[in-house]
Amino acid sequence: MSWAIGLSLGSDLTERQAYSLSGSSKKLVRELSDPVIVKAYFTADLPAPYNAYERYVRDLLVEYRSASGAK
Repeated sequence: MSWAIGLSLGSDLTERQAYSLSGSSKKLVRELSDPVIVKAYFTADLPAPYNAYERYVRDLLVEYRSASGAK
C-alpha cells in the first residue's frame, strides 16, 4: 500500500496531550542531520480494535514528519 504523508488537521484535545509528540521528541527529530525512512506494513480489513492502529500510526508519522522539517 502506498500513501503520501500530508497535512494533519487533527487536534489532540486530551488534557495531557496524550496523542501528541512531546517537546523532547519534536526537538530530537528537528535536530536530525540525516533523513529517517520508516516502512510500515498494514494488513487490509483488520477487525476492530486492531484496525484503529493503522490510523494512529499514520497520524503519528505525519506529526514526526512535520516536526522534523520533512526529514
